[in-house]
Amino acid sequence: MSRFEDLISTVAQYQNLAAENYSRVRTLAEELREGLCAYIGSIDGVCVRLVPPAGPFEPKDYGDQAFSVPPKGFRPLGAILFGLAVRVSTGTDWMRVTMECQKIGDDFIARIVGGEEYRLSIPL
Repeated sequence: MSRFEDLISTVAQYQNLAAENYSRVRTLAEELREGLCAYIGSIDGVCVRLVPPAGPFEPKDYGDQAFSVPPKGFRPLGAILFGLAVRVSTGTDWMRVTMECQKIGDDFIARIVGGEEYRLSIPL
């Protein structure tokens, strides 16, 4: 195997791991959004949205833009950030909680930026 073929093989393996990491983080984010809203028990509409992890935001779902890495293409293997906007009043007041998550070996690390870190066993 040439050095180039070895490089291509290594990058393919790296990207498979990055895709698995992204998939797990994306699934967790969706489940947190849904579960937190159910836990809060808002009776007058959506109370949690997926938003970008930093910068200005509107209380709407941002889809792929809610994550610090893209869903496709070359992705870095490491922590992925996303924001959870939580409605905190009957009006238009929303607060963002930023999460940083990644798979490390057989563990999944979920950290509230500026707060607690949780080590979860896979499968979740």
